[in-house]
Amino acid sequence: MDDEQCSSFLGDGICNLAFNIPDYEYDQGDCCAAICDDLHCGVGTMTEVFDTKVNSGNGFPYCKDPEMKPITILLNDVYLPEENGFVDDNSPFSDFEPRDPLMILDCDGANLLMVNVDVTMTNKTETVMVDDGADCTMTVKNATSGSIPIWYVNYTVFHGDKESIDSDPIVMIQGDSLEEEVYHFQRIRECFIVKIDDYVDKTTIYTGTDPSNQAIDWLMDDSLGFSNCEDDQFIERYALAVINFAAPIFSENQTEGLWITTERQCVWRNVACIDGRVTELDLGSLSGIILEGTVATEIGLLQNLAKIDMSKNEIPVTLDEEAISIRKIFVSVCYQFNPNSTHIVLLFEFCFSRNVCYLGNNYINGTIPSEIGQWENLIYIGLGK
Repeated sequence: MDDEQCSSFLGDGICNLAFNIPDYEYDQGDCCAAICDDLHCGVGTMTEVFDTKVNSGNGFPYCKDPEMKPITILLNDVYLPEENGFVDDNSPFSDFEPRDPLMILDCDGANLLMVNVDVTMTNKTETVMVDDGADCTMTVKNATSGSIPIWYVNYTVFHGDKESIDSDPIVMIQGDSLEEEVYHFQRIRECFIVKIDDYVDKTTIYTGTDPSNQAIDWLMDDSLGFSNCEDDQFIERYALAVINFAAPIFSENQTEGLWITTERQCVWRNVACIDGRVTELDLGSLSGIILEGTVATEIGLLQNLAKIDMSKNEIPVTLDEEAISIRKIFVSVCYQFNPNSTHIVLLFEFCFSRNVCYLGNNYINGTIPSEIGQWENLIYIGLGK
């Protein structure tokens, strides 16, 4: 074919292996890891990595697949630890320069990057395109032989491209090959972050350990498809997961403390739904199982919730300003205290249908939020015994 005929195949979204060579810019970016399944895809394609010329490296430098998403690797430091930085002058290897370690990024069973890291790459970045939600492994091979030293690499992997890490950095992992050669991580799907952007701290969405982070990990591990972030009820499933991790099952024999399951939430025995929306949450009758923790403010995301029962549990209740303001709807809250069992039952009802809020006879901690002034229908509130 002549150049005009060839051009009709270039950049058409299909990886044509005949054009997967530098002369054709690897089919003008069509030969990305997600499309190209040939054993030679990406092999020897990198001539410049981390803004540094290299003799050879594996990767997909022209990948433009719109279905793939960027992650960016920043080499914070390429260094010699003190104990490995010196060579015995009497050693036959004393004149050898330290070896360059091999950095390998594999995602979903495909190799996306393989390159030797040079000390001149310090403080430089490389953006790699991966599948949305890709499960990845970063390896920095620091094996060497004899008494030849080898460089170690301290690096950060960011969610997004170089521009995004300059303006809105989201750290996925912090790695150091002196501490660990292999790190595993999974890129959170883009629609996850879009859907929960208003409710989480994105800067710690990967690295945090609070209930919201645990909930995201649980949702990401769903193999049945009921945690699809495109689903209309995704936010409710996320909220229920956070509520679980904030108040897990307390049991010496229970390691995970989960009362949520991998099934769709409306079939959970402690949840009632109308038209697919959660209307009741019964956590007070889990066959004698006790929950321990706190009531997560994400309970406010269950905007159709009319009743919640947390009796017979060890969960302190607070009149939480954030829990009320996050709902953006008017609710009345009735905390009923049982003096004989010190158990608390929480009942949420819409203020549109009720203009009395009784909070008396309780062990309520905290302050009365100013948002109470937004309850336009409220004509009575009881705070006494």
